[in-house]
Amino acid sequence: GGGAIMLDAIGTITVNGTIQARGGLAQAGGGGVGGSGGSILLKAATLAGAGTIDANQSRFNGAKYSGSGGRIALHQRVATDWTAFTGTVKAFGGDFMQQSGAAPGTIFKKHAGQDHGDLVVTAHHTATHDNRRTSIVSSMTDVDLTFDTLIVSSWARFEIGAGVTLKV
Repeated sequence: GGGAIMLDAIGTITVNGTIQARGGLAQAGGGGVGGSGGSILLKAATLAGAGTIDANQSRFNGAKYSGSGGRIALHQRVATDWTAFTGTVKAFGGDFMQQSGAAPGTIFKKHAGQDHGDLVVTAHHTATHDNRRTSIVSSMTDVDLTFDTLIVSSWARFEIGAGVTLKV
């Protein structure tokens, strides 16, 4: 997998390059398996810059299977919008050409003006397969997930398990 990165700053985190926690490159050929994207957590007063925050799975490289997308969480303690950061945030799962797809990653963003934050589940596919979904399953009962916005796009699928209530 892609490992984990956590940055917690009192002031501003400026990303003009790349913060990356990607899965390992799949081996070429029929049986290779690529690594899943990692985890990135950034907490700051403000997130600024025009760079890239990337927790994608490994590149395709001709392998039969690829890893799932990673997890990204961005928290702004002071800023009340995302205008200071104009860069790219991505956590894509496996390539759509592969026989066995991988789950999309998730991007959670919360700024100081929000009560709950936004969850984005997005794939890098042009078609979908039944096994390409991001699931939130809990063995507990009466679990509430609350978001200001939930976006599921680009053929991604999102499901919750029994005992989980989703509020948007």
